[in-house]
Amino acid sequence: MDSLKYLVFKEPATNLLLLTRKRKLFKGFFSILLWTHICLTLKQISNTLYMRALFLSFCTFLMVGSLAAQQQDVTNINFQIKHYKDSVIYIIHNFGNAKTHYVLDTVKMKAGKGSLNHKKRIEAGIYSILTQDKKGYTEFVIHNENAFTLLTDTVDLGKNMKVKGSVENTLYIEHSLFMEKKYKQRTALVAKVDVAKKESNSSKEKLYTDSLTILNDEVEKYQNNYISTYPTHLLSKVLQLSQDPKIPESIANDTVKFEYYRAHYFDKVDFSEEGLVRTPLLENKIINYLDKMVPQHHDSIIVACDLIIKKAKASPEIFKYIVSTLTTKYERSNIMCFDAVFVHLVNEYYKTKQAFWVSETNLSKIITRAKSLEYIGCGSTATDMMMEGLNGNWYKLSKIKSPYTVVWFWDSDCGHCKAQTPKLKMLTDLSPIKDSITVFAVNIENETPGFRKYVEENNLHKWINVSDTLHMTHFRDYYDIYSTPVMYLLDKDKKIMAKRLDPEAIYSFLVQKWKLDYGDTVKLDSTYKFQMERFDSLQEVKHLDRVKQIKIAAHAGNDEVYNIFRLGNLYLEQLKKPAYDLSKFKYPNADETIKVKVPAEAKKTEVIKVEAKEEKKEKRIKKE
Repeated sequence: MDSLKYLVFKEPATNLLLLTRKRKLFKGFFSILLWTHICLTLKQISNTLYMRALFLSFCTFLMVGSLAAQQQDVTNINFQIKHYKDSVIYIIHNFGNAKTHYVLDTVKMKAGKGSLNHKKRIEAGIYSILTQDKKGYTEFVIHNENAFTLLTDTVDLGKNMKVKGSVENTLYIEHSLFMEKKYKQRTALVAKVDVAKKESNSSKEKLYTDSLTILNDEVEKYQNNYISTYPTHLLSKVLQLSQDPKIPESIANDTVKFEYYRAHYFDKVDFSEEGLVRTPLLENKIINYLDKMVPQHHDSIIVACDLIIKKAKASPEIFKYIVSTLTTKYERSNIMCFDAVFVHLVNEYYKTKQAFWVSETNLSKIITRAKSLEYIGCGSTATDMMMEGLNGNWYKLSKIKSPYTVVWFWDSDCGHCKAQTPKLKMLTDLSPIKDSITVFAVNIENETPGFRKYVEENNLHKWINVSDTLHMTHFRDYYDIYSTPVMYLLDKDKKIMAKRLDPEAIYSFLVQKWKLDYGDTVKLDSTYKFQMERFDSLQEVKHLDRVKQIKIAAHAGNDEVYNIFRLGNLYLEQLKKPAYDLSKFKYPNADETIKVKVPAEAKKTEVIKVEAKEEKKEKRIKKE
C-alpha cells in the first residue's frame, strides 16, 4: 500500500488521439445523415404495402445497428461496496511499471454505490479500486467488456469481490485468490526450509524443497491452462509476459543456453496488446533485457533498442510507451558513452516524425539536445578550440602532440574543482604514465585574476592553462558544459576516448588503454593509487611534517594495521610552493610505511597518537 500513497494524475489525451476521435465522430455523424437520407427517399417512393413493410424493416435494422455501435463506445461500470461511507473511490492503474500509478477517475459513492460512466471506451488494462483513506485496494480488468458491476464490502475488497456481467473479471478474481492462497503456502514452506537448514536436518530440508517444487508446478500448470483456455484475455497476455523462455534439455553448453534464452526472450510477449502498457510488468521486462541480456556497450544497446521498438510497432500505444521510456533512460544514463543511444533514438524516431505524441515545441528541444550531444560522442573528433593562455600565447587543441590529452573545464571558485584539480595534478606529476598526458585546462571564468592566482598558488604551470573570456569558441555548446569540473580524455588523434571521469578513474582507464594501444603492460603503481585514495583525508592533517593523529575506523580491531604514507604530507606541503621542482621529489615504495597497531579498546571516535621511531625515520630519509 505504501507504493500507492502518492498518486499521479494522468495527463490530457494527445492532440492526435483527439483528432482521431473527432474524425471517427464526424464519420459516424456523416453515416447517420446518409442513411437518414436513404430512409426518407425510400419512404417517398414506397407507395405499396410491400414497400412500406420493407422500409420499416430496413429502418429498424439501422436503429439496432446504431445502438449496438454506441454501446461498444460507452463504458459503464457500477461499484457496490457494503458499509462504505459516503465519500469517493479512486480508479487507478499502473503505467508500465509497479512504481507509478495514474488516476483514471474519481467515483462518488453514496450509500455504498457509485458508477464510472464514460462516453468513450476506456483503454484496456489492469485497474484498481483505491479507497479514499488509501487502505482499501483491489484490482479488476477493463478489456473486452465495458459494462459490468463489481460488488464487495469494506471487510476485504478483494477477497469478497463478486462480479456481474463480466466473465473476464470473474476469472481474473478467481486467479488472484488462487495465487494469494499459493503465495501463503509458499511463504510457509520457505520458512520451514530455512529452519531445516539451520538445524542441519537434510531430510526435512529435502521434504520441504520437494513440496516447493510441487507447488510451483501446480501454479505453472494452472496458469498455462488459463492461457490455453482463454488466449484473448488480458490476464493471459500478462502471464505470458511474465514467463521466461524454457531452454531445451538437449542444450548443455552454458553459453549456448544463454544465447537461446536471449534469442527467445520476447517470444511470448504480445506487443499488439496495448493493455500491457497499463500493467506493472512491461517496463521491467524490457529494462531487464537491456541491462542483463545485452553487452553493456552503446553500439550493442542501440541494436537491442531497435529490435524492441520494431516489435512495439504492432501497437501505437506500446510503441509510444517504449520509445518514450528508452529515450528518457538513455538521456539520463550515468554510464559513459550511453548518451549515444539517446542520440540514435532521437535521429531514428523523433527526427523522422514517428514520435506522434510529441508537440512541435518539445520535438525541437529534444532534437537540439541530441545535436549538442553528437559533438561529444565517444569516438567523435573533439571540436577544435583556440584559446589564449595565461602567458599570452595562443594554443590550439588540435596542434597538441601527445599520446593522451585531458581537456579539463574548471573554475577557480568551484568547490568541487578545488577538490579534484589537485588529484589531476598528482596524475600528471606522479603517475607512471605522467609523460604521456598533456592537460589542456580551460578556465570558464569571465575574468582571469582568480584563475591566475590559483594556477600560481597550486603550481599548475606544467599544464596548458587557457581561457575564452571573449566567448569566441562556444565551448559550452560543443562540450555540454553546464557545471564544473568536466573532463574529456582524447587520444593522439584528438578523438574522444572517455568523458566526465574523475582523476582516479582516468588513471585506471589509461592503464588499460595503454595496454591495448601499445601492447605494453603498465603495472599499477600502488604508491600512487594509495595517494589518490588517501588524498582527501591527508588534506585534513594540520601538521604536514609528519602524521601524528589518525581517526580509528568503525571496524578497527586488535590486529588492524594502518599504513600512512609519511611523504604524502610533504607533497601537500610542496603544493603551496610554486618554485618547488617536482622532478626532484620522489615517493617511497609501497612497503615503506608507518605501521600502527590499534588496541582492542579503541572506539570509533578515539584518536591515537602515532610516533615514528627516530631510527626508522632516519632509515627512510637515507633511502630517499
